[in-house]
Amino acid sequence: MKIELNSLGLRFLAILFIPLVIIFFSIAAISIKEIKREVYETQKIDLQEEAADLKNLVDIILSKQYLSIDFLSKTDEIIKSVLDDDVAKAMNYLDSEKEKLPLADALYILTPEGIMWGDTGGGKAIGIDLSKSDIYKKLKKTPENVYFSTVYEKSPISGHITLSAGRGIINNNQVVGYFVFCLNINKLSDTYVSEEVFGSEGYAFMADENGILLSHPDKDALLTDQSHDGGAVQMIITDKKATDFDEYTFKGKKKYLSYSKLENMPWFVIASISKDDLLSSAKILTRIFILVSIISLIALFLIINFMIRKIIITRIKKLEKNLV
Repeated sequence: MKIELNSLGLRFLAILFIPLVIIFFSIAAISIKEIKREVYETQKIDLQEEAADLKNLVDIILSKQYLSIDFLSKTDEIIKSVLDDDVAKAMNYLDSEKEKLPLADALYILTPEGIMWGDTGGGKAIGIDLSKSDIYKKLKKTPENVYFSTVYEKSPISGHITLSAGRGIINNNQVVGYFVFCLNINKLSDTYVSEEVFGSEGYAFMADENGILLSHPDKDALLTDQSHDGGAVQMIITDKKATDFDEYTFKGKKKYLSYSKLENMPWFVIASISKDDLLSSAKILTRIFILVSIISLIALFLIINFMIRKIIITRIKKLEKNLV
């Protein structure tokens, strides 16, 4: 009886190889899923660390401004100039100190009644009544403390939108004036925040607890109200968390963000990255895994085929020969 060896070899091959292929693809699917999960977790941690580092940097920068305001309001040069009503001397001192403060848009001194007494704008703002400004009202209540306003107002000197901070000028427990520092929000944004890039499209930005954008790569978006935009800022101020990682949609694109709230101001520093960028390395690793898997599968097929032909079929030939 002639045994069809080629047909028998193919049957053996199918019996052994098909279950192995099923097992192989099941393991591959699980492995690909695990690769994506590991990449996601790694990239998530990286983005959280970026947001935390940026938040710490901005906190340090604002703390330095706080210390500068506290120091300058207590200097003999300021106090003596105010007591002597020496505006020229005060303005010269303010100009020299402003050069040391890269984020200062302007420095100025108010009288106890809230009238501009001296400034770094060459005196052009002297006499302006700022008694109704947020910074004056707050400083008048607590002149002994440094106060950062949360109201964005136009600088009376440069005309730029700034955030004011200040402290009372106190001599022998008597308030003789108020020292005010105008923080240039654009400089803060450009120097420390908006230049950060994550992936091909990701970026960093800042918003306050009311949803106002304080820093953003898109200059036209600065100081716009994003509290009802349906995107990242609305989600952050709605969650009311100090820090978090989440997914959101912006202009039809899936994105991830990580944010942290500053220690000294009601602001959020946000790091944003597209979903494609966050998982880009997972796609590359998946392609490599699939390629290696296909090569391994082909190699396995050739090995099994070789084993069937060289071992099993060889023995069958011997058995067939003995039967004859």
